[in-house]
Amino acid sequence: MSGVTLYGTCAGSGRVARVTKFNSIEAGMERLEEPPSYRGSINLQDWQWETEDEQTASPAVQPPGWPDACSHFKSLEVELKLGSGIDRGTWDDVELCLDAQA
Repeated sequence: MSGVTLYGTCAGSGRVARVTKFNSIEAGMERLEEPPSYRGSINLQDWQWETEDEQTASPAVQPPGWPDACSHFKSLEVELKLGSGIDRGTWDDVELCLDAQA
């Protein structure tokens, strides 16, 4: 797995925020692992606007003084990037699970 990017559309404004900290994790996963997995956590400060916020002049999704800038998402999309080398793809199903556990 080359990387993962998350995109959330804010319910109130419709603006798109994203998490890019997993863009280049370059994690090799073997199908014989039970289950093959990569673990990482996402914090509030990891979310950034796709474009800088004009009102706050900040890319932060919830900058100081703007606690309701994006309180929740109406949709969440995940972009999974596989490697491009000869042995970097997959012939198996790929499952991505997100949960609230730390």
